[in-house]
Amino acid sequence: MVNQRRVSADGEVDVPDFTFDREHVLLYVDGWAWHHAPDRFSRDRRRQNSLQLQGWTVLRFTWLDLVQRPSDVLAEIRQALAAGGR
Repeated sequence: MVNQRRVSADGEVDVPDFTFDREHVLLYVDGWAWHHAPDRFSRDRRRQNSLQLQGWTVLRFTWLDLVQRPSDVLAEIRQALAAGGR
């Protein structure tokens, strides 16, 4: 099931853009306006490391990825889901 459930990462609560619970896959769409600041960039990396250590597969895409290469994005998501997030 796809949803936006809360996850605990690096001591904080986070809400990924999409969560595939059964497959243990999280998706984030990173916009430049929010993610370009150094503190946010660093926090994103700590959060991703924490989630991966908990067994989540974390996929990150930019808005341009979605617009300019949607087929590639879907292929990557399907590959992660088929692997069960592992």
